[in-house]
Amino acid sequence: MSSIRKAEQVYYPGATNGGLPTATAEKPSQMEYTKKVLDWVCVQLAITAAFCFVTYSNRDSVIDYLAKNPGSIWFPVIVSFITLFCMYKTEDTETRKCMFFVFTFAMSGMVSVSVLQYSPDVVFKAVVTTAIMVFAINRYSKRAAERGERMDKMAEVGGSLLLVLIVVSILQIFIRSSILGLVICIMGIGIFTILLMADLNRIYQKDEDFQEDPMLAAIGIYLDIVNLFLYLLELYDRCEGKGN
Repeated sequence: MSSIRKAEQVYYPGATNGGLPTATAEKPSQMEYTKKVLDWVCVQLAITAAFCFVTYSNRDSVIDYLAKNPGSIWFPVIVSFITLFCMYKTEDTETRKCMFFVFTFAMSGMVSVSVLQYSPDVVFKAVVTTAIMVFAINRYSKRAAERGERMDKMAEVGGSLLLVLIVVSILQIFIRSSILGLVICIMGIGIFTILLMADLNRIYQKDEDFQEDPMLAAIGIYLDIVNLFLYLLELYDRCEGKGN
C-alpha cells in the first residue's frame, strides 16, 4: 500500500550511482521527468491487466490449482516485499529496473488472484470506475500543480488515515461485521483517492529541489491505483448483496 514518500536522492539521468549528479548528468525538465514516471506506471498497469485477463479467462483451473496448493498464494506476497525493499536499497540502475519488473509481476499475480472471487459484472464496473476516477484525479492534480498548489498536508492526512485503515482491517478479521466491512471499503476508496491525488501532484510540481527516481515514484502511484481498484471491487460486490 501507499505511504508518505519523500525522495532521499536527486534523480539525474546519467548519474552513475542512481542518485547524485555526475559532471555530465543534467537534471531533466519536469515534463520529461513526469512523462517517465507515468510511462512506468502505464507499463505496470498493462502488465497487471494482462495478468488479470489471463487468470480470469482460466478462472476455474486457477481456483482449482490454488485449492490444491494454498501455500502458493504467499509466494508473490513475499517476492513483492523483497523486491520493493531491494529497489529502495540498491544504487545500481539495472538492478533496480530488474527488481521493478519482478515486483510488478508479483503484484500482478496478487491482484489477478484477488479478482477471481468477483463476478464479471463487478469486475467490469470496478475497472470502468477506476479508469474514470484516475483520469479525473490526474487532471485535478495537474491543474493544482500548475496553479502552484501543493498537497503535502493532504498526503500526511492520507498517510495517517491509512494507518487507521490497517488497524480497522485487522479488527475486521476477528469481528467480521458487514457494516464495518462496508465502512472499510468506503474508507479505502477515500484514502487512496487522497494518496493518489497527492502523489500525482508531487510529480507535476515544477519547483521541486529533487526528483525521485521515476521507477520508485511510479510504484507509489501504481499501488494507489491498484488499492483503489481493489476497494471498488469489494464495494460493488457488497452493494450487490454478496459481501460478507
